[in-house]
Formats: sequence, C-alpha cells, structure tokens
Amino acid sequence: MPVGPVREFLQVTKESAYGTPKTTPTAGTDVIPIRLGGANQFTMRPNPVVVPVMYGGGLNVEAETISDKTELRGSLQTELTYSQAALLLGAALIPINSGQTAPWVTTEPPGQMASLTIDHAIVYEDTGAVKRTRYTGVKVDAGSIQASEESQKIMLQLDLIGSKYDGNTFDVSSDPNSTVFPLPEDDDYPTDFVTFIHSADGLLIDTVGFVPYTSLNFSWQRNHDSRFYASRWIQLLRTYGRKFTLESGVTLVASPDLRAAFQTLAAKEVTLAFTDGTTTLNFDFKAHARIEGLEDDLQLGQIYQRTLTIGSRNDAAAGSDFEFSIEVAEPPGG
Repeated sequence: MPVGPVREFLQVTKESAYGTPKTTPTAGTDVIPIRLGGANQFTMRPNPVVVPVMYGGGLNVEAETISDKTELRGSLQTELTYSQAALLLGAALIPINSGQTAPWVTTEPPGQMASLTIDHAIVYEDTGAVKRTRYTGVKVDAGSIQASEESQKIMLQLDLIGSKYDGNTFDVSSDPNSTVFPLPEDDDYPTDFVTFIHSADGLLIDTVGFVPYTSLNFSWQRNHDSRFYASRWIQLLRTYGRKFTLESGVTLVASPDLRAAFQTLAAKEVTLAFTDGTTTLNFDFKAHARIEGLEDDLQLGQIYQRTLTIGSRNDAAAGSDFEFSIEVAEPPGG
C-alpha cells in the first residue's frame, strides 16, 4: 500500500491505433505506472491556440479572442528502468517496422512512431478530490537520457505532443475512472534502475572502449508535422527527419586524437550500451557519426576535462543513422 495520501500519479498505455489505447492491456507490458519522484515531472496540459480580434479604429487593443484548436504539449521525466525501457524507449526511438508489429502492434504506417495514451491524476488542495485526465494520440517529439558519476541514476526525459484529452468541455467524453486508471500500489513500480556504472565499457568509439568519462547525455529531436484538418484536435502527426546527439564529459587524453577527428570531419563508429548483466540497452550511431564539438575545460587544481559532442549522420552502408535495441540474456541452462 502507498505510504500516505498520494497526490499525483500517472500511467502510460500503448495505443493500437493513433488515439486508441489497447482495449485489454497487459499490466507491466502494455500499461505501466510511472514513478514521479520530483516536482513537475509531467507537464502536459491542454492549452487553447488563440487568435486575437483587434478593436480597430487605429487602436492596437484586443477586443475578442478566438480559438478552435487545442494544443497538447509537455514533458515527462522519470528514472529509467530496464523493465520499462521497452515501452518508453520503444515509443521514443524505434520506428514502426514493415509488418507494423514493432515496437508493438499498431495501425500507424511503417517508418512512423507508435503512439501512447497517458493518464494523469492530481489531487485538488481544497477538496482532496482526484482529478483524472486522459491524453490520447501522444507521441515523443524529443528527449534525453542523462547520467553522471554524481547523479548515479539515469534520468529519462520525453518531450511529448498529444492529440486529444478526455473530459474536455467540447464533447461528451469523460475523465477516466479508477477502473481503467487505478492508484498504483507501491510494488507496481519497478526497481531495476539503470545506473551510471551500467555504462562501464559501453561507450565505444571505433570499437575501442573510451573509459575516462564523467557524464553522458544522449538526446534526440524529431521533425514532426501535425494537421488539425478543421478539427479542434490533431488528426495526423507524422515524423520526417531526426537528429541524435551524444554529449560526454571526458578526461583530456592524447589518444585517441579527438582533435584531429574533429578538424577533419572524420566518420566515427560510435555505440553506447547500458547493461545490468541480464538486460542490455544498445544505442548505435552506426559508422558515419562525426565529432561536432570539442571544448576543453582546464580548471586549476583539477583533472583537465573536455566536452565531447557526437552527432548522427546517415550511414549509406548501414542504410540508417541510428538504431536502438534491447537484448535480454538467456538464463543459465535456457
């Protein structure tokens, strides 16, 4: 049972079609509770897209306001765990395959990104009542995975775009109830956290382990195009382009010669992996990435550092600029 009165909770559900959550989701696989361990870790709210009507007569004064569209944007931040990586990073990093079966079964077109339904609950301070809100047609617009030897844990941030919210004032939809969106029990939250030490020997540049790093920030941005089509809600959301970046705080060393590679725009094979010995998260920039930034940080009385920035480029031989995958080791005797 929860340790006290829970004031905010959230769950994420796979969608089988854009804006349509799976009807019989399997707990822990198709629908997961998200740990919100800090302030304002889920920020999506409905906002009207407004157009002013000016008073006129030579006066720059707003007289009326019109809005026939609602924008749903916000971010989600949580500790990354191995058991939730397939759903969260699947939605963020794995394009739908040709059979429309990965990252899960969906009617969205191949090459596009799968969508999510997100249920969010907060408690009113004056009444103690729980306000549940359902956001549908949610896709990941951008995000990051950040870690350092100081923080130890891996934080996942997802920047989100949604289509519609239920319980709005414009149609007959209602808030989700406690049956489809119950208060999670304490043991519903996973504890298999991804930590910084799990990246040991996992950062490879040209297949060589790059050991002396103190921080990792893997981020991505997609080029999304949305269409409302004379509706209050987004009807179509497509992605046409992307960029992946890896930034790392590294120790100033002579070998490998990163400065020469930076100056010559040399192609680099870059991979990053996190593993707990059972599950491995692989981030593969293929063999045509390049060093996009190299800034020295020469502090007095400290080990000399530099900030290394690597950006994705399309690898013609691989036919891709980036790939994310999850590997699960066979149990002994399996």
